[in-house]
Amino acid sequence: MNHEPYRPPLDPPPFEPVHVRRCIRTNVRIQNHDNREEVLILTSVTSAVDTFLNAHNDDVNIQNEDMDDGDVDDDEDDDSDDGSDISESSSSSSSSYDDMEEQEKEEGDRGSDRSVNNQVVNRMRAYWPRGDPLCVNPHGEFQTHIYYARVVQRADLNWITTDEEVALKRVSWQCIRAAQNRLSEDVIKEISALKYLSDFLGDNGTSMVDAHILTADIVMSDESYLYLVMPYCAGGDMCMRVAFAEERRLSEDESRAFFRQILKGLETMQRARICHKDLSPENLILLDDKSLVIDFGMCLRIPYSANGRHLITPRIACGKRQHLAPEIIRRHPFDGHAVDIWAAGTILLFMLTGMRFEYPPLYDRVLDNVDLGVSNEAMDILRRMFRLSPNDRMSLEEIRNHPFLQG
Repeated sequence: MNHEPYRPPLDPPPFEPVHVRRCIRTNVRIQNHDNREEVLILTSVTSAVDTFLNAHNDDVNIQNEDMDDGDVDDDEDDDSDDGSDISESSSSSSSSYDDMEEQEKEEGDRGSDRSVNNQVVNRMRAYWPRGDPLCVNPHGEFQTHIYYARVVQRADLNWITTDEEVALKRVSWQCIRAAQNRLSEDVIKEISALKYLSDFLGDNGTSMVDAHILTADIVMSDESYLYLVMPYCAGGDMCMRVAFAEERRLSEDESRAFFRQILKGLETMQRARICHKDLSPENLILLDDKSLVIDFGMCLRIPYSANGRHLITPRIACGKRQHLAPEIIRRHPFDGHAVDIWAAGTILLFMLTGMRFEYPPLYDRVLDNVDLGVSNEAMDILRRMFRLSPNDRMSLEEIRNHPFLQG
């Protein structure tokens, strides 16, 4: 049980506003490839997010590709000029890069000045998206697109491929503007939270893998899109892992190993004083058999005072309902730690059985008279994680010390 007394609810403190790197979307010739390819060239210029949010846009149309709930393959036949296809260049970005190349040519051979310029040019890197989106994730009225990309490097006058693979998460500014203040899944809050977590991990000398949290390496933007550059995780998410497992569920040993990693991610978030609020199998990505928590668009900073941790004032009940704690559904004040513990329990249930709640149970001891065909230790930990009262729910330390985790 959670023995720490609950303090009166407070609004969560906001995340600090962030700046993003500017990028240039243009076509370049890559060594050993015949055709010019579209890439995103990372620059050293930074801009405040508000610069993009407040940009004048007379063409806001919430029915564009990023807010379309239809077939994601429609992108291939879209001939519009709204930049919806990642293979379509932005003319303004292209001209910026052309100006840079023209300036380089005009400089000629200027001795030491030219050497300095070459050092700068040769450090340039770009991201080369390949093929159709790996996935398209709906978020209310808009969608985010995830692309596989290769990192390319400038070497003298050539662009060459590297062995570095990344995932590009992309969402249009047009849709971000149109959906402002209408969704709890907030892309701007997500990038602020990722910066907050990156700083926290850096201050503590902890890597993403050890913390079991996936942050963005780079956040960049052109005039049309916001991009999050993340490590490419070829293992897919936990849903895929369970779907391809025998009997569409994991063994207790494998579930236990992954659950320990999930608890490590929970520990990281608790130490950073945030709650994820949207934990689910879809938000666990696998990197070399390591599970990492992703998608922080609904996360909240936990309010603290001199007296300790406070409850959070009620929020809109949004997210994946099968994984929401009852107090979120009821719009009660809630403890940030306890709602993530409940969600972690639903993930353990999914890994062990392949099943989810159809709807969050609003009564106590939901599994006390249920046999799920798992060990007594597994049943006991699930039953104790799904207590209706957050104060009766197991704490992170109690979960770690449970016999199921000692196997």
